[in-house]
Parts: sequence; structure tokens; C-alpha cells
Amino acid sequence: MGGGGRSMLGTRCLGRKGSATVLGLLVLAWSVVCTGCYWMRYEALAETHLELLTSYADKLLAEVEHGRGPAPGDWPEFTYPGDRAADFARIVAGRFQGRESLRELRATIVIYQNMTRGPEAVAGRDALARLRQERQALGRAAARTRAALARED
Repeated sequence: MGGGGRSMLGTRCLGRKGSATVLGLLVLAWSVVCTGCYWMRYEALAETHLELLTSYADKLLAEVEHGRGPAPGDWPEFTYPGDRAADFARIVAGRFQGRESLRELRATIVIYQNMTRGPEAVAGRDALARLRQERQALGRAAARTRAALARED
């Protein structure tokens, strides 16, 4: 270091535009590496989302069965997995659009999001029966997604 405390990769050596270019190239390279890993891990990430959706559906059902559905302020805990799964499906759609597993995953997400649409989903005298039916439908949809993933592997 010398002359104003700038490093060799700082503005002294490369100039302001040069250091910005290096930083830009590093960011680009990192995003390419991460994106490549993301595409290579499609099946594992889809499985992770399925596991989270079914686990949180089980937790919601257990709370309702014990007569203590989530408080209104606790709903984000249940909506978050569905939102993240939907984001995943949207992100991978460009690369995996024709895959049966992606179609099935999207159907699974819709069922989950319906289960967790808000406190009204667990309100009313038929809420428990409805939630149990939706949980069964979610399980069947997740099984179809897993079967499609296995066929595509």
C-alpha cells in the first residue's frame, strides 16, 4: 500500500473505471457459478420445497386439530414456504418449462397456498374437515411431483 492508502486493485493501479470493471466481472462470474449450481440442483431444490410444504401443512393441521389455529400474526410462518416455492417455480420456469415435475410442483404449491391463504382458511365449523381434505390433496400432489422428478432423473 502506498500513496493515499489504495491497494494494487484499487483506483491507483486500475483507475476508477478499471476497478469497477473488475468488480463487475467478479459479480458476473459469481452469478454464473451460482446459477449453474442452481440449475444442476433443480431436483434437490424441488424436493426441499416439497418437504417444507408438506411439513408446514402438517404443522398447520396439528394446530387446528388441537383447537389452537395460528394467531393472525403467525400466518407469515405458514405463507412463507408457499411464497418461496412459488418463487423457485418462477425462477426455474425458463429452463425447465416443459417438465412434468414443474407442472406438478406448481399444482402442489397452489394447494398449499389455498390451505394457508389466511385465518379464514381455518375458521368455521367445517374448517378441520376441509383442511384435512386439502392436506390429503397436497400429499397426493407432492407424490405426483416426486414421481415426475424420478422419471426425469
